[in-house]
Amino acid sequence: MPTPIGRTVIHVKGLDRVALNVSRLPISIARESKKFRRAYATDWQRQLKLRAPVGVTGKLKESIRVVPGEKDNEIIVEINSPYGFPQAFGFAAHWVHKSMNWPGTATMGQWAAKKGLPDTNFYWVKKPSYGHGFYNRTELLMFKRLHWYGVAAVKQAIKDAGFKGG
Repeated sequence: MPTPIGRTVIHVKGLDRVALNVSRLPISIARESKKFRRAYATDWQRQLKLRAPVGVTGKLKESIRVVPGEKDNEIIVEINSPYGFPQAFGFAAHWVHKSMNWPGTATMGQWAAKKGLPDTNFYWVKKPSYGHGFYNRTELLMFKRLHWYGVAAVKQAIKDAGFKGG
């Protein structure tokens, strides 16, 4: 074996500390993930309550709650009101006169006649107005905020594990 001309020695200081911090990371991520889910769900609840229509009783807003899921890593934002679903997702049951129509379409009376429905002046319509409920508008906002919550949780988990900077 030839004699080396030069030699470089690389010594890593603090490797044991890095290993310790890395071993703490899964616990820290699990803890921050739980906090993240709770904070995100609470913000979602608050935003839903801000956008919910105000009725006479106020029961719709009161019915919007954050509850734990069946699994440990689940948290649920629920609307538990009998009329919450139609209002949340844009279903607006209403009376429509038989002469009403969308531009370029048949009148309500013509449509009802084709379906074999009785001829009356008004029809009770339960058709959804897709995407016009307060839940749909809140969902778009909260999907934009999901990134903020996730990044903040990861940064905090890294700091909690003992890494500098985060």
